[in-house]
Amino acid sequence: MGVFGAIRSRSCFILTQKAANSGSLESTIRLASMYEEGDAVEKDIDKAISLFKNAIALEKGDGEALWRLANLYLDSLDYSIDSYEVTSLMLESAKRGYDSAISVVAEFAESGDRRNPLNEEAFFILHKNADKGLGSAKMELATILLESKFPERRNKGEALDILQSESLKGNELAHEKLMQQRWDMPIDNKIGGVFYFPGDVLVMVLSKLGITDYSYYGGTLSFLVSIIFWFFIVFGVLLR
Repeated sequence: MGVFGAIRSRSCFILTQKAANSGSLESTIRLASMYEEGDAVEKDIDKAISLFKNAIALEKGDGEALWRLANLYLDSLDYSIDSYEVTSLMLESAKRGYDSAISVVAEFAESGDRRNPLNEEAFFILHKNADKGLGSAKMELATILLESKFPERRNKGEALDILQSESLKGNELAHEKLMQQRWDMPIDNKIGGVFYFPGDVLVMVLSKLGITDYSYYGGTLSFLVSIIFWFFIVFGVLLR
């Protein structure tokens, strides 16, 4: 690292420590990471755990400190992924909307037996986060609603509503999943998809331009545009 590099790292540590002592959430997490990794300071896992817990207690965060502490338990203390300490931290991190935790909670929701309280709590948290539009929760929920190993959880209609909404907001993965599902639909639903196509395209363009948000009134706009489009198509054919 060299002398100047060591001085710079030490200065960074001191500044981070001062900011953490002043109650900065970001700096507290950063300082905990420095102790965890031995960055500019002697490695001290106990100190890192204490600082992560301080960050969690600030209650300002988006769940990062909870997620980082859970992973510290896994990586440095050899805890199991299904240990109470780790799962509790990850569930709480997901509740606060931390995206990495949301993905893991989606896995919890589909693991083991539905009689397991962890399984049900994970699914409840995922559904609640999807309703709030947090992180990747909507896409994770849509996948479960389509593919869940528990038949009673599958709800294709709700999943397609989520994919339609996310697709029209410019989510390419949602669009791909929606197109895939449309090929598997009954013929009457495919006809409906063709009918809505002109309006869907317009709403998608407007959404990307920031002019409209499908989740509020894009569905109605799509319907009206599609009616007008097909009216002129039919009218034009009849006049020929």
